[in-house]
Amino acid sequence: MGNLLKKVLDFNKQHLLFSKNDRILLAVSGGIDSMVLLEVFYSLRNDWNLQLAVAHLNHKLRPSADREADFVQKECEARRIEFYCESINIRDESKKRKTSIETAARAVRYDFFRRTMEKLHFNIVATGHNTNDQAETVLAFLLRGSGVTGLGGIKPKREQYIRPLLGVTRKEIEKFAIEHNIVWHEDESNKDIQFRRNKIRHQLIPFLEKNFNPNMPKTLFRLASAMQETFHYLEHERKVAFRECLIEQTDKKIVLDINKYLAYFYIVQKYILLYAIERLSGEGFLAFETISEIQNHLYKKKPKLFRLNPHIWIYCCDRELVLLKNQTEIKSVTINKIPGEYRLWDGYIFEINSVPFSLDEITGKKDFLTEYIDPQTVELPLLVRTVKNGDKFYPLHFSGHSKRLSDYFVDQKIPLYQRNRIPLITCKNQIIWIGGCRLDDRFKIKQKTKTVLRLQLRKKIE
Repeated sequence: MGNLLKKVLDFNKQHLLFSKNDRILLAVSGGIDSMVLLEVFYSLRNDWNLQLAVAHLNHKLRPSADREADFVQKECEARRIEFYCESINIRDESKKRKTSIETAARAVRYDFFRRTMEKLHFNIVATGHNTNDQAETVLAFLLRGSGVTGLGGIKPKREQYIRPLLGVTRKEIEKFAIEHNIVWHEDESNKDIQFRRNKIRHQLIPFLEKNFNPNMPKTLFRLASAMQETFHYLEHERKVAFRECLIEQTDKKIVLDINKYLAYFYIVQKYILLYAIERLSGEGFLAFETISEIQNHLYKKKPKLFRLNPHIWIYCCDRELVLLKNQTEIKSVTINKIPGEYRLWDGYIFEINSVPFSLDEITGKKDFLTEYIDPQTVELPLLVRTVKNGDKFYPLHFSGHSKRLSDYFVDQKIPLYQRNRIPLITCKNQIIWIGGCRLDDRFKIKQKTKTVLRLQLRKKIE
């Protein structure tokens, strides 16, 4: 098969995409790239002892979509390769997901590949991306102002997905197809310049080739390769640096030491942060403006809260950088009966009961999640809420003086990210108890008290 096959095998040797005895699912749309991909692996199957199957997703976007599916099926039958196909209306799916047609198509396509691979117990999915696809991707990211990760473009290998034709240009693919009498279907939507990628392919790249560089696709491919090498180095450095900065890590929280974090070069700091986000959410991406804003506050060491998306929050404190995942929404809870048990946020349950006065029980309590108050000092309904600006209370045994809640939190060294999650038990907007912390002096038990109210917080065990 000449030069193209040699290029594919050399690219495979460089990036370790597939090996002998692999079980490979080929993503074949029926276009020229995927039909060449099919022919390449069909020619390698015996020498490499490969088990092959083809996956084709019918997007229902064009009148020719059904004919293309039939065409790919017949090509597979001629080669005695298993064929798997699904039909999904991408326009409907796009409306349902509230995304563009391109985004919906990509998500549905890769979900189909994953399910088919798992069903067949295959270990690899091969797609027909080529050098020109890489050039278009790099330009698209360049126009967005992306950094190293975006300019790295399409990776030769990502998890189970491989791109064996990535080092081959579209002209080389076309030449190979003609020389080997490969039949393919043209996708008419590839010429529709309402799609951003097609505009780059048919307008921007030809303009750059004509006026600046006739080898633009190969030049951008080299740029992507250089950026991928840079990213691999940064990826290694960020893992080492992350471990050095790490104070605490759970499935929902990561705490980093700010001073150690700031000791690294700026670009490493950025990748530490992206790595931490990736470990919590599975996706490591932040807009340049967001990263800059976070970094500015870190250097100033001023407390600040950032909500990156519906799932991830970042707190910049004086000594710590805290990332939290999926914090439950906080809603005030009304306490309108005694006894009662009430669900709060963060898995906490508040319980209130009227119990006989017991000096031994009260003086012998061993935790801060239980408190006792004089029932004569309160009236229903009570309200459980979080801190508000200007909140004050009278700390127990504090000589009758009030204290701002913000000052109390600072004195107690309660981290910023915890302060607005602490439940406050209130009556007529007066703080009775800072849950798990301190009782207000105005609600303490008096000598003549015979029955008391017991307030308890406990964590729900999932």
